[in-house]
Amino acid sequence: MKMMKSMAVMMTMGSKRVPYLAILLLFVSASFAQKDTLVPLSYNPVLQQQSTQEDLSNLRLMITGGDTMMELPFYDDFSKPGPYPDTARWMKSRSVYVNRTYGYNPRTLGVATFDGLKATGYPYKPFGSSAVENSDTLTSKYIRLDSITSQSLPIVAGDSLYLSFHYQPTGYGRYPGSTHTLILDFFNPTTQAWVTKMTLSRSGTSITQTKDTVFTKVMIPITDPQYLKKNFRFRFRNKSAGTGAVNHWNIDNVYLGKDRFRTDTTIRDLSYVYPAQSLLEQYSAIPYNQYTGASQMAAHSYLKIRNNDVSPVNFTGFMEVRDNTNSVVVSDTTGTDNALPFYPNGYVSNPDITDPLTTGVSPAINNYAFNNGNTLSDSITYTVKHSFASGGSDFNKGNDTLVHKQIFHNYFAYDDGSAELAYGLQDPSFFGAQMAVKYGMSNPDVLRAVDIFFNPVPSPGSSVDAQTNLLFGLRVWSDNGGVPGTILYDDNNSALRSPNYYQWGPTNYFTRYYLNYPISVSAGTFYVGVEQDGIPSLNIGFDQNTNRQSKTFYNVGTWTNASFKGTLMIRPVFGDSAWAATGVKQEVSKATNVLLYPNPASDKLFIKMTEPVSDLTIELIDALGKTQIKQAVSDGQSVSVAELEPGFYFARVYSGDQLIKVRKIIVSH
Repeated sequence: MKMMKSMAVMMTMGSKRVPYLAILLLFVSASFAQKDTLVPLSYNPVLQQQSTQEDLSNLRLMITGGDTMMELPFYDDFSKPGPYPDTARWMKSRSVYVNRTYGYNPRTLGVATFDGLKATGYPYKPFGSSAVENSDTLTSKYIRLDSITSQSLPIVAGDSLYLSFHYQPTGYGRYPGSTHTLILDFFNPTTQAWVTKMTLSRSGTSITQTKDTVFTKVMIPITDPQYLKKNFRFRFRNKSAGTGAVNHWNIDNVYLGKDRFRTDTTIRDLSYVYPAQSLLEQYSAIPYNQYTGASQMAAHSYLKIRNNDVSPVNFTGFMEVRDNTNSVVVSDTTGTDNALPFYPNGYVSNPDITDPLTTGVSPAINNYAFNNGNTLSDSITYTVKHSFASGGSDFNKGNDTLVHKQIFHNYFAYDDGSAELAYGLQDPSFFGAQMAVKYGMSNPDVLRAVDIFFNPVPSPGSSVDAQTNLLFGLRVWSDNGGVPGTILYDDNNSALRSPNYYQWGPTNYFTRYYLNYPISVSAGTFYVGVEQDGIPSLNIGFDQNTNRQSKTFYNVGTWTNASFKGTLMIRPVFGDSAWAATGVKQEVSKATNVLLYPNPASDKLFIKMTEPVSDLTIELIDALGKTQIKQAVSDGQSVSVAELEPGFYFARVYSGDQLIKVRKIIVSH
């Protein structure tokens, strides 16, 4: 019966699914033996959230040059946190994505990524063809190539002036085809025209031949006197299909300076290359009541450092931990080490939490555990800062520090919160295919919801985050010898769920789906996931920087491990109903008393404050976690609940951005 109903839904909506299938089939390249696949993201949630209109004064500056001008040297390794390029060096660009997750084997911390997404985080051509077009552009600020004014020193053609940069196609993204190019242009101050100096493609010969697993260096001499004037600029731009997060190019270490040489291939810079990882052995986040102390801590911090010089560099590592009150609970050295040159030695994997090579590591760091190894009594986020000191000659100290948020809240997570690709199953024989992620709990708890990062795929007449044609059900399984076993929870077609994009927190881009009823989960192994109620792939976010391949499974007849290294972004949410629904265990501030009455309410809900509070907002959330009412209010004002369905709701009251009250409200007509 269930299959017949699902088939009917597919038939009535089939015509609307054609664009979705067409887009997806452009990218599916799995072999016949491999049932799962990775596809590009259709949007960038970070850029989508932060996108704003371009500043008009900056646009005028791009045209006229204004009076803002840089002097040599020009350098950027994109280690400054993004998501946008540093406006001290670049004209304001909202489409180029500065990040620490797309670069594969990077030289330093952070890259600038070019793809097929515009400044809003959505595709240039969400419903268009895959024809190649101009996409992202990154333009330098105006640079003086006529002189070094601080030294009253003119720049001449014999000053060995070079522009260098490193580039990488694909990285952790989606590969560019032979026509999806990266282009470097120079602005000629004499002719007031842009001149293309280099076009890089993924296939080709000589300097245009690229390798997907390394960053290739380019050095371009600038000797033409026409460029040695004020108002010189350069820019990078790419041509892509423009249909999503596709045809990726990463650039790093952009350096324009004098007194350089073509053989100038190294720089005295010791740098972190990847973001800091969780200090927990398995998870990036866990519910606070599942923390058992030292047994869950990672043996090593897994930090990677790269020495970009030709000589060894001695450094000392440090780690600082602050609790949610910003009090320092640990501040100590993680030891001293000698970083050998990257070529031919590779990355340095120090400093470690436990460093067996260094006997002088402080007990405060060695075998460190949060809360002195004791269980936690409430949710908390620790701030962990890693840094190192390597002497005054380090070229760029901006890439010498990492900050990580260690979250103990109400959910489990393996992923780092960023998706580079999407994971899915699609085949005419895959009707009812299932995907699951394996988790383990130390203590029994109540499962209330599941967070899922969906990759939206557009359909004609809809926004890019609309996937209302696709249906799925939530599933929870027990363990059966390392694969999902007995079903503990099954929507059983009682809830027709659809993928959608919904931002429920400041750093999360997940949709929270609430179970129809809470279930008790025993300590031990369990699995959460979905069953797709049709053939098209659900396209769930896939974090390629955190490898939990062994925890990801799919079923198109039998349970099988995922074919790709990475993490499927499905998270189980636990705890009491108010906490799970609102994401907040208790009020941020208890200083203000808020009265909400009557309760139960049939027509109106009144708000009364015992002391003056400004900028009030009330939000009513139903039992499934959906916001039904959100509006500004004032003391003594009422909110109409006459149109709400009878049942219980969670009321959240804010003063500005500060949550001051969470209460359960019953609506009864």
